[in-house]
Amino acid sequence: MAEARRFARLVIYHPTAAQEYADRLAAKGVSDVVAVARREDLGPVCADAEAVACWDFPSELFPKMPHLRWIQVLAAGVDHLVGTIELSRRVQICRAVGPFGDQMAEWAFSEMLAQVRGLDRLRRQQAAATWKRFVPGSLSGSVLGIAGMGAIGQAVARRARAFGMTVHGLSRSTTDHGADRGFGTGQWIEFAQSCDWLLLLLPLTAETAGVIDQTVLSAMRPTAWLLNAGRGKLVDEAALVAALDSHQLAGAILDVFAQEPLPPSSPLWRHPKVVVTPHLAAVSRVEDMAEILYQNLVRDRDGEPLMNVVDRERGY
Repeated sequence: MAEARRFARLVIYHPTAAQEYADRLAAKGVSDVVAVARREDLGPVCADAEAVACWDFPSELFPKMPHLRWIQVLAAGVDHLVGTIELSRRVQICRAVGPFGDQMAEWAFSEMLAQVRGLDRLRRQQAAATWKRFVPGSLSGSVLGIAGMGAIGQAVARRARAFGMTVHGLSRSTTDHGADRGFGTGQWIEFAQSCDWLLLLLPLTAETAGVIDQTVLSAMRPTAWLLNAGRGKLVDEAALVAALDSHQLAGAILDVFAQEPLPPSSPLWRHPKVVVTPHLAAVSRVEDMAEILYQNLVRDRDGEPLMNVVDRERGY
């Protein structure tokens, strides 16, 4: 008689929600799960693990996990694992893809609308009991450049059209991603020159690290805004501050940074042309991540290919 299929032996490592993930899986019939909240508790439970769900994971434990076959990252970013030399190439890394598009779009448009409609100015006038009318701007007719036209970028592009914007997209493939005009990764200068708003949604790879440098920033329109919700290290932050100081662009709206939390000493906190948000443009909600994890557990049990497996060579 053939052996009955079973779910992979799973370790969930999460500092605040590990048990909630385990409880949600248990309600779906997944019971061979160990929930770990503290790093120091991982060692004794890892030897038999066949799968891991985590944000991050201590790399020194990977050589001690001979049965590990795949990792479900409970987020979209995987750069912290892709380059981990202790992780065997036979272990598949899976990204979380799907639930972040709506959140990212709402973040981007809330911040862009705040600028064009003058919300800060209105709040200051209200606080001073000042009735002073002015003519707000509009997103309609402007160009939104999206660097990274995957599922999240395409979700943002759909909203942009509802606001009457034109979408320019930059990606490895310049076709079939829903932009009005496509640019390849060798066309950064032309892309930057074309945008009123430039939104970064790229993964961090060897090719994209520091891609927003002085050359690209100087190509932007002096009325343009840079938005970064991809990875902090996409942007040369010193070059960005210099570009803002020299009026090479109008402003920057930043959700991610080279160092997080952003140090109090960073000039970005106090720069009059910078808006800082604390890496919350799109957050990993337990209900969404648990469902993605469950779907891959089912696929693994049934011998089907896992979803959203990372190409280690590309880095995403």
